[in-house]
Amino acid sequence: MVSLSIFLLLALAGAESTLAHIRGPSSHVLRGLQESGHRRGLVQFQKTRAADAYPEVWVQTPPSKNKPEWTAALKAAVASGVVPDIPVGTLAADGSIKYPAGSKDPCNWTNSKCLGKNDISQAPDGMFVINFDDGPTEASPELYNFLGKNNQAGTHFMIGSNILGYPEYFKQAIQMGNQHIGVHTWSHNLSTTRTNEEMVGELGWTMQVIYDLSGKIPRYWRPPQGDIDNRVRAIAEEIFGLIAVMWNAECGMQRLVHERRRIVRMPWRGTR
Repeated sequence: MVSLSIFLLLALAGAESTLAHIRGPSSHVLRGLQESGHRRGLVQFQKTRAADAYPEVWVQTPPSKNKPEWTAALKAAVASGVVPDIPVGTLAADGSIKYPAGSKDPCNWTNSKCLGKNDISQAPDGMFVINFDDGPTEASPELYNFLGKNNQAGTHFMIGSNILGYPEYFKQAIQMGNQHIGVHTWSHNLSTTRTNEEMVGELGWTMQVIYDLSGKIPRYWRPPQGDIDNRVRAIAEEIFGLIAVMWNAECGMQRLVHERRRIVRMPWRGTR
C-alpha cells in the first residue's frame, strides 16, 4: 500500500478548487530553466533526456550539480542580504530544529508555526482548494482517475525524484488539464537542515524536471513536513519565485471539516 498526503485549503465550498500556480516562462529566463533545446516534451522525455542530466534520485542534490545561473543568483542574493545569514539547523531528538546558541529567531515553522509574510496559510474567502503531497507514486493513477471521474481539480506538490521515477504518472496528471503542479523538493529532506547551495539544488532540479516534462513553471512549493525558516523562504522566493504553502488543520479522509479559511492536512492511501 502506497500513501500520499492530501492537504485541503478550506473556506466556503463551491468556488475554484486549485491554486493558480503556473507563471509565465519569461519570468525565469535568467534562472536557466529554458536554454535552447532544453524542453524535451512528455512523450520524448525518456528517449531524449540523458539520465545523468539530473541528480541521483532520493539523494541530497550536490551543489556541484547546480546550474551556473542558480549559483550566480544565490551569490547575489546572499551578498545583498536578501538571503539572511541564518545558520543551518540540525534535527533534535524531540523533532525540533536546533540553531546555535545566541541565534536570532529564524521564524521556523517546525518549532513555532511561525509564518513568513508571503506564506499562504489559509484559503481566501469563498475558496475550497485541494492539495496532494509526495507524488507521483504507484498510487497516483487511482487518485487521478478518481479526480477525473469527479471533474475535480487539484494542486499536487510533487517530489522531483518521484517525477523522474514515474514520468508516466506525471504525464497523466498534466494531460488531465485541470491539475496543477507545485514543488516538494528533490529528495524530501528537512529544508532548514540543508545549506544554501543544497536548498537551491533541491528546488531548482524539481522545477527543472517539471519544466522538462510539461513546459510549466510552478509558482508554489511546500517544504517537506512544513520545515521552513526565513533563510529557506528567501532562497525559494528570490532565486526561483516560489511561495510557500502551509496548512493549519488535520483530519481523516473519511470526513471533511467545513471551517472557514482552513488548510486541512489529510492522509490518503491508495490500494496499489
